[in-house]
Amino acid sequence: MSGPADNEVFKYSQLEDACGGDHEMELEIVDMWFTDLEEQYSSLKERVEEAIKGGCKLDPESKDGKDLTRPAHTIKGTSGTIGALKVEAVGKILEELAKEGGQRYAEIPKHYPELESTLNEFRAEWEKYKATW
Repeated sequence: MSGPADNEVFKYSQLEDACGGDHEMELEIVDMWFTDLEEQYSSLKERVEEAIKGGCKLDPESKDGKDLTRPAHTIKGTSGTIGALKVEAVGKILEELAKEGGQRYAEIPKHYPELESTLNEFRAEWEKYKATW
């Protein structure tokens, strides 16, 4: 392993292993992840706002309920794939709340600052990792 030691924010070895140590591929994958994560986060916020305005009566098993859950699931899944462990953990919380539905939708926005904070932590770790190349 050429990068820093794995930690609670970034499991560097996971990304390195997935890309076979190809730094260009790592750059491409993480750049795509950052872009997709912003899109998923924006979609989640929009759908949660709609659910809250609707009195949190959205059935999580309905098409609209599943559409609300999907961005949280994607945040969790893609973050885990690249080794962004803390972002993945917050994504899991968001997904669980979205799947429960009802008044739990109103709890989702309380986790936005944590998601943003863990994303910033990951960015810092990503920059450290790139500096080792």
